[in-house]
Parts: sequence; structure tokens; C-alpha cells
Amino acid sequence: MFTKNDTNKVKGMAIILMLIHHCFMNSGRYKGQQVIFRLLPEWRVNEFALSMKICVAMFVFLSAYGITYSLKRLNEKYEYSRKELEISLIKRWTKMMGGFIFVFLLVQLYSVITGQGWYVKNYGEGAMSLLYFGIDMFGLAQFFHTPTFLATFWYMSLAQIIVFIIPLMIMVYRKFGTVTLLALSIMVSMLFPVDTPSNKTYAYLPVYIVCIAVGILASDKNLLVKMKEFSLTNNRFVGKIIKFLVYIILLVAIWYYRKEMLGTTILSVFESLMTITLIGFMFEFINPIPVVGRVLKFLGVYSMNIFLIHNFIRVCWYYDFTYSFKYPVLIVGVLLVVSLVVAIVIDLIKKLVRWDKLISVLQKKLIEMVSE
Repeated sequence: MFTKNDTNKVKGMAIILMLIHHCFMNSGRYKGQQVIFRLLPEWRVNEFALSMKICVAMFVFLSAYGITYSLKRLNEKYEYSRKELEISLIKRWTKMMGGFIFVFLLVQLYSVITGQGWYVKNYGEGAMSLLYFGIDMFGLAQFFHTPTFLATFWYMSLAQIIVFIIPLMIMVYRKFGTVTLLALSIMVSMLFPVDTPSNKTYAYLPVYIVCIAVGILASDKNLLVKMKEFSLTNNRFVGKIIKFLVYIILLVAIWYYRKEMLGTTILSVFESLMTITLIGFMFEFINPIPVVGRVLKFLGVYSMNIFLIHNFIRVCWYYDFTYSFKYPVLIVGVLLVVSLVVAIVIDLIKKLVRWDKLISVLQKKLIEMVSE
């Protein structure tokens, strides 16, 4: 079974890939810093880091997988009342946004205290600034093209779309089947070119909608477990070696063609192929490694906070410090450790102020409202 532990291990890997992507996707990311490239030339590192944006597709896939699993537990045939669906959506939305809003307010406070970025600088002055603040706090700036405290927060718009669109996609899947779900998803992705304003307004949903569909199918059909159990030979040891080599060949081939498809409407197909292949490979060959698995799981538990905080450390607050370690591996490693420590502290503060209790009360109030 693809368990919560496996999910956290994949999240741990995804957050490492995200840091690599954000640190080195182009030379502008470390402008004015003396970064030393020894093992690979700079352009190769940039190319590799750019391809690590697959981390977004991994998080999208895991979200779709988890939501589908939860809805299937609610009813195996995905037949539930409007009230049951509303309660399920409220629970997921409040939990997700509660975690985001807490970090959002915390970084605002820290930025004001340290003088390294503050309210007026990001949202302007006057009555509209309060509106911009509220829109940003609820992760909606991507929809309205309004000011945001940090560009990285765009993902919260997509995350919210995922929560509410999956029940609709499951309904299509239940009524019309696998082929229709995939065909409609690909059709949507092809209607919106990657860099157009409409695509950005929908928080790049067309880029990741096929990945959402694949996550739904993988969860419903238990595909990851079936992929792991599949063997090309009767000899288990030989079969594992062959599968390992096949996975590597597939990952390299998909990575190459995915790189060629950047900026095209067919990118979503390669994002989903790369994602399920990479997660399948991790599930079978990486997650079971004792030390590696434990480290990835630990990172995965704090991945949300690391995602929300690492770019403040890298760009807004301690840019010179981040790149002062000169070597790419050290830069990413130190940023990961610092972000992890801060993420743990954030969780401790959250427990101290009983934030989750507050969110739980709000959640119950919202559920009572839809139950009336």
C-alpha cells in the first residue's frame, strides 16, 4: 500500500528538488554572488535546476491522490450527499489554508520587526492595500493579479483549485470512465498555452490538470502498488534489476522530451508521465532504504512550512548568507537545513498559541453552517 509515510517521503524529495530549482534555475537567481561550479558547467546546472520544477507536479499528484483516497473512504463508489461533500471540502480547505495563513502572518510580522520588507512596500498605501493584503492572505492573488508578499505563494491558488475541482473530475471519471477523464484533461491543457495571461489566472491549472487526472486514477486503481508488484521475470532479484534499469531509461527519456516540450500545450502530458514514473521509482527503490527513507519522511512532514519559508530566507532576508557557501551542493544543503529548523520552530509556535485549536473551532462553525 502507498501509505502516508510514502507520501511524506515523496514530499521530502520534492522539497529538495524545489530548493535546487529556486536556487539555480537561471543565473539571475544568484546575481552578484560568487558561485563556484566545479563538477558541472554553470549552464548544465541551470538546465538541471530548471527541470527540477517537476516538484510542483509531484505535489499536485500527491494532493490528487490523497483527496481521491479520502473521498473513496467516504464512499467506495464516490456516491455521497451534497452535505457529505461540503463537509469533506471544508475540512481539507480549512486545514490547508489554516497552515498557510499562520505562516503568512508570521513572516509579515518578522519582516516588520527586522525591517526587511513590510506592508506598505508590498501592498501600497490607502484603502486598496488592505484589500490586497486580504486577497494575498487567502492565497487568491494569482486569480486577481494583485500584489503578493512573495511570488512563491502563487501555488496556494492552484492548491485551492485542486481541492474543489477533484470532486468534479471524479464525477466525470465515475460516469464516463478513464479515457474520457484523460481526454478531457488533455483537451483543457491544450486550450491554454503555458505563458498566456489566462493560464496564469487559473494558477497554471491547464499545465497540471493531466497530472491531477493521473493522480485520481492512480489512487482509485492503486496503480503505484500494482507497478511495484509487477515483475518481468519469475526471479525476484533479476526482476528488480531489470525494473531498476527500465525506470532509469524511462526517466531519462521522459526528462529529455519533457525539456523539449517546455512552453508547449502538450507539456502537461509529460509532466504527468514524469511524475508517476518518478514516484513509482521512489516507492519501489528509494523509500525502502532505511536512512534515506527516514530523512525524506522527516523532511516531508515539514515540507509545507519549508515551501512557504525557504524563499524568504533565500531572497528576502538572507540572500548574501544563502549564497555565501559558494558551491551549489552546499548552498542547497545549508538552505535546506536552515529552512527545516525554521519550519520546526514555526510548528512549535503554532502549538504554543494553539492555532490548530482555533482552526478546529472555525472548521466546526463552517460545518454547522452547511448542516443547517
